[in-house]
Amino acid sequence: MAKVKLTKTALKQERDALKQYQRFLPTLQLKKQQLQMEMRKCQAQIHENEKREQSVKDSLNSWIVLFGGQDA
Repeated sequence: MAKVKLTKTALKQERDALKQYQRFLPTLQLKKQQLQMEMRKCQAQIHENEKREQSVKDSLNSWIVLFGGQDA
């Protein structure tokens, strides 16, 4: 842990830093929650796209065999 000086100036700086921390912490926590929600949405969308891609590939396999191509 950092050593704190025991002077009036250092005390004022620490109090100011605490006020700033207390002022901005709720905003930062809200932003963190919003980013986490956005990440979950993106991951769900990726999963849905992968499922759709696989279903399209499965449906195309019959056509590939029909035209004499190799399996994908």
